[in-house]
Amino acid sequence: SSSSSNNKQETPAPAPEPADNELTEAERELRKRKREALEAKERGNQHYVKKEFTEALAAYEEAIEKDPSNMAFLTNKAAVFFEQGEYARAVAQCEEAIQVGRSNRAPYADVGKALVRKGKALVKMGDLGGAVEAFRNAQMEHFDKTVERLIKTTEVERKKKEEAAYIDPAKAVEAKDRGNEAFRGGQWPDAVKEYGEAIKRDPTNAAYHNNLAAALSKLMDFPAAKAACEKAIAIDPKYVKAWAK
Repeated sequence: SSSSSNNKQETPAPAPEPADNELTEAERELRKRKREALEAKERGNQHYVKKEFTEALAAYEEAIEKDPSNMAFLTNKAAVFFEQGEYARAVAQCEEAIQVGRSNRAPYADVGKALVRKGKALVKMGDLGGAVEAFRNAQMEHFDKTVERLIKTTEVERKKKEEAAYIDPAKAVEAKDRGNEAFRGGQWPDAVKEYGEAIKRDPTNAAYHNNLAAALSKLMDFPAAKAACEKAIAIDPKYVKAWAK
């Protein structure tokens, strides 16, 4: 019997909310304002679902005015800006929400949610690096599998974007020329490096893949040389030199 009474002591029932008449005037007023703020937020949510964004914003602003300590209202405002395509405002609103949340000891999940929303707005703005950082920070606040998938897809997108930005056919020709010089001088590793650079600068030029195959053959790396020939042939199926190599 003693052990069961100990258990009861370990997990006490939550204390009931004090009745209004047990509170001071200021506490009663605060409770009333918080209740009104939640009602305003609910109205905002109903407008948001119907895509009545002006009305939703007004309701969320009313909620913030009644209870400035609740970060959720600010995150909701950010959601409206996101839907309106005002991504920079959405990011700024999320950052404000995170500050309010941290200074009012908001649940980690709420802070995480604001960071995810910020990340999604950054994706829309084309700042994929910033988005990945926001998603990673969200995971540190509160781990979520769907956010983990967001990180992976955004990373893939960022890599593609960086590769596309790196393409420059004129610089590819310069790299190929340096590769040819290294090849003629018997400096095969340098030739491989320069032909590789030429490919990054202009990936659709079959000749660069063929040049890379020649340099790799000199290094006796025949599997990689064969793969380079296959890349050249995939780009240009009638490329006789690559077939011969």
